[in-house]
Amino acid sequence: MATTTSTAAAPSHFIYAMTSQADLALGNFIKVGYSQNPRKRLCDYQTGRNPLPAHTPYFIAVWSVTARFDTKEDIRAAEKSFHDTLRNIGCKSYPHSEWFSATVEQIHAIAAVLMRGGTLLREEKSFEIPVEEMFMRCESYRNAHENDMQY
Repeated sequence: MATTTSTAAAPSHFIYAMTSQADLALGNFIKVGYSQNPRKRLCDYQTGRNPLPAHTPYFIAVWSVTARFDTKEDIRAAEKSFHDTLRNIGCKSYPHSEWFSATVEQIHAIAAVLMRGGTLLREEKSFEIPVEEMFMRCESYRNAHENDMQY
C-alpha cells in the first residue's frame, strides 16, 4: 500500500526586521517591513526613507506570514499590525516610514505575540547569514544588476 506525504508550500511572504550597527548606535532604528524576497530587500537597503546611512545591513529576524494572508492587502495588514503594536508600546517611528526606535527585544516580543495570534507562522532561520557574508552578497548583487536597480 502506497502512502502519500504532503509537503507544505514554501512561504511566499515575509515580515522582516532589519538594521545596521550604525542604526542601532544612533537611536535603535529598526525597519519593519514585508517582502516576497527579503534578501533582495536587504540589498536594496539604502533606498526608501532610511533615516541614517546604511553600514553593513543585516536582519534581526525574518518571519514567514501565515498562509491565510495571501494577498498584498493581507500582507500589508499583517505588517500594519506589527507597526501598530510598536506604536502602542511607545516606540517612536520615523515620520511616514517603517523605521522605529525600538530594541531588538521589543521586536522579538511583538513577533512572539503575533505568532501566538496566528499572523506570523515562524521565524525563518535560513536568513541568518553572517553580516560580512551578507555585505559581500549585496555588493555582488548590485554589481550584477546595476542597470536593474530601482532607487
